Amino acid sequence: MDQSSPRPFSALPTCVACGRSQVSIISFATRPVRLGRCEVCGLCWLLDAPTGSDLAELYTSGFYESAPARGGELVQQLHRLNNAIRLRELSGMERGRLLDVGCGKGRFLAAARAAGWDALGIEYAPASAEAARAAYGVEVIVGDFLELDLGGGFDAITMWHVLEHLPDPAAAVARAGALVRPGGRIVISVPNIDSLQSRLGGERWFHLDLPRHLFQFNPRSLSALVERMGLRVARIGHLYPEMEAIGLVQTMLNRAGLEEDLLYRFAKRDPSARIGPRVVASLMLALAAAPVAVAWSGIAPMLQTGASIQLVAERPT
Repeated sequence: MDQSSPRPFSALPTCVACGRSQVSIISFATRPVRLGRCEVCGLCWLLDAPTGSDLAELYTSGFYESAPARGGELVQQLHRLNNAIRLRELSGMERGRLLDVGCGKGRFLAAARAAGWDALGIEYAPASAEAARAAYGVEVIVGDFLELDLGGGFDAITMWHVLEHLPDPAAAVARAGALVRPGGRIVISVPNIDSLQSRLGGERWFHLDLPRHLFQFNPRSLSALVERMGLRVARIGHLYPEMEAIGLVQTMLNRAGLEEDLLYRFAKRDPSARIGPRVVASLMLALAAAPVAVAWSGIAPMLQTGASIQLVAERPT
């Protein structure tokens, strides 16, 4: 990634996280996109981002195929571990009303309900909402989080890898703050652009995911955004084995010069990633890299350089 000198406020928008206007531009050698970068808090955002039908089209193929992922019981075990780790962010709370924003196919929503929460999901994509209802019998509302009448008074609101996809993350955090009760908890999880995995991967980092990820956060910028919206940061963690292990393996394959994200696209049944010599080679290299990735999944959070950020915020009483 190449970074230019800072541009004046008149040339680029202010940072939505900290409100400052010291902005530089990051360009890429292999991608026809640019990022703005706040020189104060480190937030990055996609310049000339896709909108409307162009943005919607990015979620109808590839990683977002509706078919079940390959991997069978191993994948199911990974989802169960992931949900258990997510539920830890709600530990110490009495079970009450929970809103899961961008609930996808409903896995966490079902886990929260099984743990005793009165869980409601909101999902923008009708197909995903229907899949969640069919698989788990959970309650899911289809629509825009910023526009739907959701009542309020939620005890907890979760946003698992949603904020980086939204055109206006500040408005989303403000809405969550308005919907949660005083003393309630908001959990936000996003990729960490300052992680060691990101630094090693550069523009080939798996979780960069341009142009779907409109914003790239680090702990400092996410904290600044949350506090600017009137919430209190209770804690920040990095334990997210799924993001760490899968991201590291696929980033290593990308850096090795293999077709970008090929193995992950194959696992997600992307029609453009069919079984063949390239996929077989990726599988063999992934098996060799897996022990390192699993070990690093435990080490990275302890070093506070995990590929994912889990920020727990509270609405002041």
